[in-house]
Amino acid sequence: MEHRRGKYSSKKGPDIRLILMGLIVVLAILLIVVICIAVKGKKPEPTQPTETTTQVPGSSSDATVPSSSTAPYTPAGLEVLFPQQSHTVTTEDTLTFQGTSDPTLDLTINGQLVSRDAEGNFSYTVQLSSGNNTFEIAYNGETVVYTAEYRYVVEYFSPSSDQTYGSGATVFFEVSARTGSTVTATFNSTTITLAKGANQSGFGASEGFAIYVGEYTLTNTNTADLDLGQITFTATYNGVTETYTSGNIICQKSGQILASDPSVTPSTGGYQDVGSGYIGEVINYSAETFYYWDNYGYSHPVNNYLPEGTLDYVTTDILVSDNGEETFRIMRCGYRVFTKKNNPPAAKTTVLNCYIGKLPDHNEIGFVSMKDEGQYSVMTLDVLWKAPFRLLLEAQDYANPNGGGGRSYEVSAFTSSYIDITFCYATVFTGDLVIPADNPLFSHATLTQNESDCTLRLHFKEAGAFYGWDANYNDKGQLCFTFLNPPKVSKSDNAYGVDLTGITIMLDVGHGGADPGASGYTSGGVRYTEAERNLNLALLLKAELEKMGATVLLNREDSSTRTVDERILMMRGANVDLLIAVHHNSNSSNTSRGFDSFYYSPFSHVVTHKVNDATKAAGIYSSSDVGWHIYYMGRQTYCPVVLTENGYMSNPADMDAIADQATNVKKAQAIARGIADYYLLFAE
Repeated sequence: MEHRRGKYSSKKGPDIRLILMGLIVVLAILLIVVICIAVKGKKPEPTQPTETTTQVPGSSSDATVPSSSTAPYTPAGLEVLFPQQSHTVTTEDTLTFQGTSDPTLDLTINGQLVSRDAEGNFSYTVQLSSGNNTFEIAYNGETVVYTAEYRYVVEYFSPSSDQTYGSGATVFFEVSARTGSTVTATFNSTTITLAKGANQSGFGASEGFAIYVGEYTLTNTNTADLDLGQITFTATYNGVTETYTSGNIICQKSGQILASDPSVTPSTGGYQDVGSGYIGEVINYSAETFYYWDNYGYSHPVNNYLPEGTLDYVTTDILVSDNGEETFRIMRCGYRVFTKKNNPPAAKTTVLNCYIGKLPDHNEIGFVSMKDEGQYSVMTLDVLWKAPFRLLLEAQDYANPNGGGGRSYEVSAFTSSYIDITFCYATVFTGDLVIPADNPLFSHATLTQNESDCTLRLHFKEAGAFYGWDANYNDKGQLCFTFLNPPKVSKSDNAYGVDLTGITIMLDVGHGGADPGASGYTSGGVRYTEAERNLNLALLLKAELEKMGATVLLNREDSSTRTVDERILMMRGANVDLLIAVHHNSNSSNTSRGFDSFYYSPFSHVVTHKVNDATKAAGIYSSSDVGWHIYYMGRQTYCPVVLTENGYMSNPADMDAIADQATNVKKAQAIARGIADYYLLFAE
């Protein structure tokens, strides 16, 4: 029989404990799911290594290094910034090592611990002993060796390396030793006492040192090459004697001189058959060249200089100039060159040394680089031998370059757009002709291979934008052309409107010493010499130029004088940007008067006109004019040159102005104004 309690069945109900346990499990699972979802949606934080500081055992510094479990610590390498070469020759008794390294590692020099700052920089000075000094720099398990040769008496000597000379050649000795030294050269069983050279400027001797020179002429009768051994140079100063030896000196066997030898003379290109076997070598700092037919004794802007060391076959005959004062030989390249030249007020100077020998049958040129070195662009070339070259400013017209009423290289404007350099006998030219895009002078270069030589054309970035050049052979025997870059100046609020800081101007003060130049009398009968008046005006001009910040160099500041060569070497040694020659004029007629300014090279045309224009505007003179002139200093090519003739000492009216100091101040200001106007063309 079934019994009911309301709606529930009368059967037995579920166990309540089991139900509760099930609910707990479900809730736990739900909680785990929620936590997993939350964790999955959150970005993990990067793991941060624990940073500790560890003292490096044996370190000379208190520096610390980070400890990381991800990568080992790598110390910085050693960098020695000075000296730049592993071997140094010095006349200083100390040497300072400078550089940088990891400050956590020991650095020693000859076993002595070197301290560094927190960045690892060091400066360590060592005392040098006479002769060779060796320094071992130990760092991070490695050792590098530096050597330093301390010379107390001798700075340098030449020749120093192995040299080969033709028979009959002259070996020139040159030693830079402390001023007051006794210097000898022993060679081929002969000892020669070297004398202090007459020209000391431009040779590179340091302060307190002087150049000592001598020479030895080799035999010209040897039938085989002679190994003459080494030259021993000995110099004594203040009781200290130093001895140095050159490399081996070889004298080549005598050759046969042929007065005519068409087999070695190119048939095209302006070469001259001067024979073979007789070599001329330029031994002056440079050789002025002339057309082979020109016996006048003055060069022209189309005849370039040749640097010291240039070699070529020459005539055996010595030619004498029309005035009887100079002697020449003709080179196979087609140039006439001085054998001896005037060097007023001193005696003549030997330009060409001649001897018997044989030259290679061709030359080879290798382009190395064109570099902007600030004031100059320098082109470096490898050469097989030191053959001549011809350099021309092209696309340039001259008034009357071929004569007929007198040769004149006056120009209406400087229009050249490129330089042509023809390398004589060069049948091989190698290297990439790369002119850097930022070169301030040249845009690009092209090469033309001719029948007997080659021509390198350097294109200007702008027509007429050229300012001077020089050439020399460096100590590696490379041919280096140095081109003066456009000047870098800025505008200023001074009286002239331009800041010439960094610009070097040389004032070539005419005459002096035993050469008084012209003379003249004022209307009151007071006599003046040109030498004195030139210096007076030059000093006033110097003061005006210095107001603009220019560095001003005078070839003389008293009544003394320098030889022409000394003045040129002075100009080269000072890296002059502009030369102004200060003179006064004279004429057999006392009616001539006024101001004249002259140029020689076409690239001097612009600044010469600026000086003339400013002087004319000042209203000081009755007239002013510009012309072309063969003034010796003007014929140099290192920089623009202006010759100024500041009135006629033969004219009483001009002479009164020449004697008046207030007028001289105005003259100096007018020339300075012209120079300023020239440089304002470049001001930024």
